[in-house]
Amino acid sequence: PTIFGAFGSGDKPRFTSSVKDYAKDVIWKEVGGKNANVWVIDAPEFILEGAVDPAPTNVIFDNGDTVGLRKGFPVGLDPQNEKLYTLYNQGDFAYDEANKKLYLYSLYNPNQYDSIEISRGIICISLVFGADYFVVDNLNIHGFGRFAIQGPTGNQGLTVTNCEIGFSGGVKHQNTAEAVNRYGNAIEFWDGGADFHVNYNWIYQT
Repeated sequence: PTIFGAFGSGDKPRFTSSVKDYAKDVIWKEVGGKNANVWVIDAPEFILEGAVDPAPTNVIFDNGDTVGLRKGFPVGLDPQNEKLYTLYNQGDFAYDEANKKLYLYSLYNPNQYDSIEISRGIICISLVFGADYFVVDNLNIHGFGRFAIQGPTGNQGLTVTNCEIGFSGGVKHQNTAEAVNRYGNAIEFWDGGADFHVNYNWIYQT
């Protein structure tokens, strides 16, 4: 088989879809006015070509101590002059796709967190059709908005062992204002296949 993994001692190699530490690498600004405790950053990195859902999927504070709750951004709303009424609890967040801005409700400046990871709606390891007898071993896959590991239709002999997989999923099925169904799995083998083995993994928050 083809093996994608790690060996030896120490921490597992860590893969994340977050492109930066949003507690340290950006400056959050309070919107103010009618939107006290609502903070904003410019965030064009979530507009991904061909993405099912070009928006942040999860906000992970302090390596998972708490997580945010995704809310909708009202189309056409101007937060400088109108109340962003979907955000009202600590950690609520919404993405203004038209203006590429991320809004977060917080009683204090988000830069005070030790770390903030923001997931994108992508897959970490996606196997092509015919990629049979493939092993993923001893990796830490953290915060991918679709799947950590995905095998397409009809694969054979796929194995996932000794991995830590957390905070997977969260994308919408369709990129429309009305879409409410969200999806995403830690490990997905889709629509047929045989001889799959998933053993000795730690999977949480998916």
